Amino acid sequence: MALPGLTRAVASLAAACHGDPRDLETEVLTGFLEAVQHLDTDELDDIPLASRLTWAAFRAGRALAYRDAAWAARRRDLDESCRPPARPSGHPDFVLAAAVRRGVLTAADAQLIGASRLEGIPLSQLAAETGSRHDSLCRRRAKAEKRLTRALLAGELEFPGIP
Repeated sequence: MALPGLTRAVASLAAACHGDPRDLETEVLTGFLEAVQHLDTDELDDIPLASRLTWAAFRAGRALAYRDAAWAARRRDLDESCRPPARPSGHPDFVLAAAVRRGVLTAADAQLIGASRLEGIPLSQLAAETGSRHDSLCRRRAKAEKRLTRALLAGELEFPGIP
C-alpha cells in the first residue's frame, strides 16, 4: 500500500541526490522501516498509517539528499584555466544596442525590453504611460525577445570594444 508513496519520494529526491540512486532508495526504505519499528500499536486506529510511514521515508531520503548536496558544494573544484565568459558579455544594454545596430530589434523594442526586464518597470505601467494596451505590449516584447534570442544563439551580434 505504501509503495506508490515510496516511489514518489525517491523520484522527487533523485535530482537533488548526486550519489548512487541505490543509496537514496536504501535511505528511503530505511526511514520507512525505522518508522514501522517505532509505531505505537495502541495508536494504529487513530493515525493515517501509510501517510505517516511514507513521510518518514521521504524525510530520511531528503536528509541524505541535503547531506549529499552540501558535500558536493564543498568539494567542487574550480577550473584552473579561467576563460572569459562566452559572448555576449558586458552590460545587457550593450546586447540591446548591438541588436538595434544589426536590425534584429527596433529601438522601441529594445527600449521596451530594457525598461521592463532590466529596470523592472511593469508592463501595465508602461502601457499606461504610452497609451498602449497591456496585452499588445506583452506580445510585442515576446516577439522581440524571440528575435533577440535567435540572433544571440546564431552568433549574429557583434560587441565593439569587448574582446
